[in-house]
Amino acid sequence: MQKQADGVPTKIYLGAFLSAALIAYAMGILLNLTRAKTALSAALIGLLIWAGFILPTIFSPTLFGKKPVGMFLLDSIYYLIAYISIAVISAKFRKNCRT
Repeated sequence: MQKQADGVPTKIYLGAFLSAALIAYAMGILLNLTRAKTALSAALIGLLIWAGFILPTIFSPTLFGKKPVGMFLLDSIYYLIAYISIAVISAKFRKNCRT
């Protein structure tokens, strides 16, 4: 197995890349279905996905696994920024593709 300079296996980076690509692809489909073309409408879609799906999912380990609240807040803010960013970037590409 190949290793990166910092000792993290290449498979982990590949898995993270594929996961992000899948999220971006699904976000693009949702933006097409909702016809979100502006950055604001895309950001709203990203926010709704975060609030409706991501936030409840990552809150469960906090309740049942006694995960620290600080970690929950850090994770939730990370996902909020990530999903809004993916949505806005995807909407900008969609706008440039004239679809």
